[in-house]
Amino acid sequence: MLVAAALEAAESGLSILLVNHGTIGGTCVNVGCVPSKMQIHVASLLHSGNYDHIGRITGNHSSTPLFELEKYRVQQKNRVEQLRTAKYLDVIRGYSNITLLSGFAQFLSQHQLIVEKQESESYQVHFKKAIIATGSSPSIPPNIEGLSQTPYWTSTEALMATELPHHLIIIGGSYIALELGQSYRRLGSKVTILARSTLLSREDPLINSTMCKILQQEGVVVELHCKVDHVSYVNGQFELELTDKRHLSGDQLLIASGRKANVDNMGLDHIPIKMDEKRDIVVNEYLQTSCEDIYAVGDCTNIPKYVYVAAAAGTKAAKNIVGSLKGCQSACTTTHCDSSSSLYRLDLSIVPGVVFTDPQVATIGMTEQQAKYHGIETDSRVFHFCHLPRALVNFDERGCIKLLIERNSLLLIGAVIIAPCGGDMIQTIDIAMRCKMTVKQLAEELFPYLTFVEAIKLCAQMFFKDVSRLSCCAG
Repeated sequence: MLVAAALEAAESGLSILLVNHGTIGGTCVNVGCVPSKMQIHVASLLHSGNYDHIGRITGNHSSTPLFELEKYRVQQKNRVEQLRTAKYLDVIRGYSNITLLSGFAQFLSQHQLIVEKQESESYQVHFKKAIIATGSSPSIPPNIEGLSQTPYWTSTEALMATELPHHLIIIGGSYIALELGQSYRRLGSKVTILARSTLLSREDPLINSTMCKILQQEGVVVELHCKVDHVSYVNGQFELELTDKRHLSGDQLLIASGRKANVDNMGLDHIPIKMDEKRDIVVNEYLQTSCEDIYAVGDCTNIPKYVYVAAAAGTKAAKNIVGSLKGCQSACTTTHCDSSSSLYRLDLSIVPGVVFTDPQVATIGMTEQQAKYHGIETDSRVFHFCHLPRALVNFDERGCIKLLIERNSLLLIGAVIIAPCGGDMIQTIDIAMRCKMTVKQLAEELFPYLTFVEAIKLCAQMFFKDVSRLSCCAG
């Protein structure tokens, strides 16, 4: 992300101009990761009946199950502002060589841009290197008739609402649909999810079947392979007409059908900078765009859309810029400096991902379908938590693990974890894959008893034995 890049470059002594449009911090801290995980946490507390903890958050210290969304939003806003100040503004202020300029930047050439400021004249900038980190925004389906004339929500509005809808309808089967759908159901709303295909359709089908069942058990209505033709808004109600001519109504509508890169009106087509069919900026493994002096990181690019990937990309892009500038100054006499030997590469061969539902959905590596496309022969096992000691003592057997291996070498090439702490557990698989462990080696590792992570060992053992016939703490 932009701030990570700016800090890395500033450490080297370069003069940095940070142009920011909107609220500093971007999507994650303001209207994305941070507020969504806060809402998910509070919804989980309400679902489990932990009213004392909720009271500490909202200021309502009654032991009755009274949740006041408006009071919670005040605390959410305060925490977001604290984080934005401490982790962004205060950090930037600590560097005398970083100048923060508020405005909208447009490229005039490969080494010049203009910053349009709201209350003053435009500001022209000549630069040696630039990093684009403009993020993304909600993508709205263009083919739903009448939708644009209605006051629908995106994730931004859903995370700021101070009144609970009676019936929230969600169009989309993305992680946003799942996370916000479950959290609003737990807060007290009736929720209907309309997925055009399946839930998280690009992932292993095991996720769709498992999460459909879990969400439906909590009262969420899930409609798969469902297409909306028309939307209207009359007397405070959204009226939806589906392709199969069914009608659905609710007092709030959330569009959760994905996100698109923020690249419009930036002059990128005139430089030109290469984009893919989705209008994501195409970058190489060193984060360079098709213009060698312009780099790009984060959700506006064609790399995985995770904040931790964006931060790593920003840091590496800044290091590459610093290296190229210093290398050219000290050693290059030509107009083009080839310093590829000292460039920092962003390794995206193994990237974990997490959806913060309950249980969490964590993924890494390939699916069977992707492996087949690449001509890899695979084998897999699925371990259900009805055989996991920790799940049994918790009286909560929701969840499973799937391990995917290359058939001949027994090397791990992918995994799905659906578990209460799946986001923590997936890092074990990440390290195992990076260390090129076989599933046999993983099965022989020592895992603490009565932990969720023990499920990884048990799933690995399934390739060699029937784990349902093991004793509780069999090695």
